[in-house]
Amino acid sequence: MEPSLEKAMEINRAVAEEQDRIKPLEQCCMCASKHYAEALCLLTEYGYEMENRALIQGNLRLIVRHTYKEWKDIASLSRECALLIQEARDDEAIEKMKTLGEMIENAVYDVNPEIKDRIEQLKSRHIQESQQDKKGV
Repeated sequence: MEPSLEKAMEINRAVAEEQDRIKPLEQCCMCASKHYAEALCLLTEYGYEMENRALIQGNLRLIVRHTYKEWKDIASLSRECALLIQEARDDEAIEKMKTLGEMIENAVYDVNPEIKDRIEQLKSRHIQESQQDKKGV
């Protein structure tokens, strides 16, 4: 290995150790939510559904890694969805992914109830702004 590459890798390892980063197997429903959103976007990206299959499966399997200890039901359903995509049983996968999304959302709100409160505030503000716009028309 070249000395400069070796030094760069050493620096990268040192930085990674210092940072408080979420590890690939760390239980994190927010990470699961991120991977779910990515899988769903890839699944519904018009014209690229076939090309995205491996990425969809990969994101669903990353959900498993982030949930297999604390949210076993989420991990199990995510694995099932990945297998359905792999087997080209997309209609079944899409139906199960809806349930998966709800389960992940509930886990996020259970761990971070303030997020749900902020979303409700944003909805209320949006409704008020819409009503004001209608009055001004």
